[in-house]
Amino acid sequence: MTNYLEKPDLICLLLDDLHKKIVREDDTLISIINVNGLRFVKDHLPTSGNLIIDAPSRVGKDYMVRQINKYLTPELRYIHRARISETAFTYWHANDDNWNWNNKILHLENINSKILNCEVMQTMTSDGGNIATITDKGRAVDLIVNGKPLITCTGHNLGLNDDILNRFGVMELDKFPGQTGAIVKFRAEQRNPKNIKNFDDNLKTQYQRLSKKQVSVTIPYAKELASLLPHNIPMRTTVDRLFDYISASAAIHRYQREKDDAGYIIATYDDYFIGRITFMKTHSSYKFITLTDYDKDIIDYLKEHICADKSELIQNTMVTNFYCYEGGLDRLVANGVISCVSQYNSDKRKRLPMYFHKPVSGTALPLFPEGIDVDSQVKDYLTTMLTPKNQNTNQNTKNPFASLEPSLKKVSILVLWYIYRKCNEYSNSDRVNFHQNTKKLKTGNAKSQFADVSSYVEPKFWYYDRYFGIMVDKELTEEKEQENEYDIDI
Repeated sequence: MTNYLEKPDLICLLLDDLHKKIVREDDTLISIINVNGLRFVKDHLPTSGNLIIDAPSRVGKDYMVRQINKYLTPELRYIHRARISETAFTYWHANDDNWNWNNKILHLENINSKILNCEVMQTMTSDGGNIATITDKGRAVDLIVNGKPLITCTGHNLGLNDDILNRFGVMELDKFPGQTGAIVKFRAEQRNPKNIKNFDDNLKTQYQRLSKKQVSVTIPYAKELASLLPHNIPMRTTVDRLFDYISASAAIHRYQREKDDAGYIIATYDDYFIGRITFMKTHSSYKFITLTDYDKDIIDYLKEHICADKSELIQNTMVTNFYCYEGGLDRLVANGVISCVSQYNSDKRKRLPMYFHKPVSGTALPLFPEGIDVDSQVKDYLTTMLTPKNQNTNQNTKNPFASLEPSLKKVSILVLWYIYRKCNEYSNSDRVNFHQNTKKLKTGNAKSQFADVSSYVEPKFWYYDRYFGIMVDKELTEEKEQENEYDIDI
């Protein structure tokens, strides 16, 4: 029987299997797999395991979360509720000595702000204690919450405040037309029973067994990473989230990592790479501050109209009165995303706070930070792949995979696969060259642990099409023009 947990392309195998039920959304899948892996890490911060999938209705967010968690999590550890009231949630398993939330996944659909802000939810998602005090029939009652689960909530336009954003990472789904077309095609194909593919039960079972033992992880390059991060107030807690994401990857790949003398798993560059994908998915390029849809709408409006007061913003954007008057704008000002100046308004004959767009340069974690050991050939090779044609004067750009074979032996499959599918500047012939080069490793005396890479890197499924640039050019151009400027791709 194949031991999947020892394969260097474990994440790629999981992605390929999940894509039997889920269309594209590779960044989201990698991120949720990685956050799910926090169940295997000792002493991670509870807030690192909290996610909000912020997406409009009918984009498939709950379907995706259900499929992923049913795959990654043993049945008894996955707790799912399509609806739950604030009162029911408050008393759910409270003071129950026979129940423990540790090492469980809690999935709440279409959550509302009342539940997010209720006392028990704040206790379950905080880094502090496990006792919530509520008022019941005029008396103060202590409710003991045993353990802290990893919580995934779905919803849209939740009016998230600073406190919630400190406790949750927020990610969005692909809302562009190309994704809709891919889903429609997938649904049509599923109408033919011959096209329905089942999960690999062996891979699924082996992954779920990782939850039987938690491990401790050491990050030898943590100090170097800390020097790259902005020194804003949110980073005081956000930095631990980045380190936890790296630790989760190391825990998932524990059978491929070395241990130190104390028995700690040693995180590698691959773990930084996966943690980086997760971190950039849940945090914006604005100093790594989590931005909601309301925040982005405000920023976009102020970019175009220079300045506006609260009334104008409410009238011309999708934001609500509650957002503007209960701290939403103040949070953006405090985090340095927009600025505020009190000015006299002649029409209203009084001074009003006026909000201005504040240019902020995008921030991204570097692909190769100082302090992490990465082979120089790998750096050169991946840098070439990441450089668009119009910016690269090297003639070898026409075939960026010419030096693939020596590099492939020194860098993980996920790194190559992920970067390659991001590079849709390259032609279909380049895809063929890539596939042919990887095939060489299967012949001759090559004994690379990555010998089976071609079956995972080659775009053998239609859902890779957008990433490899073989869809209709017009559609690709439209999607690129709408690319979300708040999320930086490598």
